[in-house]
Amino acid sequence: MFVRLLQLKIKPDEMPAMAVLYESKILPALQSTGECVCAFLMQSVGKPEEAISLTLWQSEDASSAYERSGLFMRLVADARPFFAESTDWKLRLSEDLTLEYRADDAEPAVKRYSLSAATGPSFPAHEPSNPMFLRIVVVHLKPGMLQEYRTLYEEHIVPALAATHGCAHACLLAPAGDGDEAISVTVWRSRVDADAYERSGAFRDLLRKVSHTLTDLSQMGLESAGTRLPSVTSEDVRVEGYRVIAGRNL
Repeated sequence: MFVRLLQLKIKPDEMPAMAVLYESKILPALQSTGECVCAFLMQSVGKPEEAISLTLWQSEDASSAYERSGLFMRLVADARPFFAESTDWKLRLSEDLTLEYRADDAEPAVKRYSLSAATGPSFPAHEPSNPMFLRIVVVHLKPGMLQEYRTLYEEHIVPALAATHGCAHACLLAPAGDGDEAISVTVWRSRVDADAYERSGAFRDLLRKVSHTLTDLSQMGLESAGTRLPSVTSEDVRVEGYRVIAGRNL
């Protein structure tokens, strides 16, 4: 399995309209590929203008074919009216051939990962009446430590999360290529359950089991900062919370 994470910045008052577009047009388009397993649009609880579209694919080749087909760019064009403007300004040549500064649209950023370990074959079904809560933990690993981190995740983190009340799914996203950024995605039946997990200290205990695989800056962050959602423990260990506002298994 292969995962694409599309990072978006949406105008705050346009997030509901973006969710409608996702349900009415983007999900049917993804389903038409025959290779997309599930797709979810998630809104950050700490930064409401930030969103992530998570899509799970049968293979990396299937994901690449979706991009090459042009369908991805057509869907981006449909969503562009909802994008927030970037704070970056660039020098452009206008139609009358004069130079001017103009704000760029906040273009979506795509990150690609392989699905390395999980508590189950797919994400649980999304129920609009009871939105799921996703907790994303991003870590940066020392060179050559990916395989050991993956093994420890399978042996310790997956069983612990599977036994945790309210945790409906957990999976590890390993970097595609030579990257050092790995992501743990946990799906919770409610934010109350995710917060209870935070308060229990179990998250910090699990991080300590893998701390030797993390960069030195990450290890410093584990000792100096809290993990209450939404939070940032260091530049190399980030904990963020998202609520699912659209999506389903396909």
